[in-house]
Amino acid sequence: MARPRHIDPTIVRRAMKIAATATSLETLRECQSILLPAQHNATLSQTASALGVSRATVARLQARFRKGIDSFPSGERNWGGRRRANLTLKQERIFLQPWLEQAVAGAMVVVSPIRAALSQKLDRPVKALSSTGS
Repeated sequence: MARPRHIDPTIVRRAMKIAATATSLETLRECQSILLPAQHNATLSQTASALGVSRATVARLQARFRKGIDSFPSGERNWGGRRRANLTLKQERIFLQPWLEQAVAGAMVVVSPIRAALSQKLDRPVKALSSTGS
């Protein structure tokens, strides 16, 4: 059996007040992530379905609201991104420029020389992608 849910009434009042004057979708969603479970006894799944987000996002919205953090202060979310990138975007553009010029000129661009050059630039082997696409 799931543990009983406890939602602080002061947070609910604050969510109602902010929702009434919300100017962005994310702020409204944060408020709704608090209000739906509190006022309508909705589960995380039901709340997620109503808001059009995942269950994990509902939990993030609730946590962000409780902490009083602005929706996305920098205009970006804090998950996703280029976590496995070997080079910055600028470095990639510079690195790929010679092959881009070849492609624009109509020449066939082959991956193996690019991979070899990248291995040399990074000073370590770069794994080849499988041909199955997985």
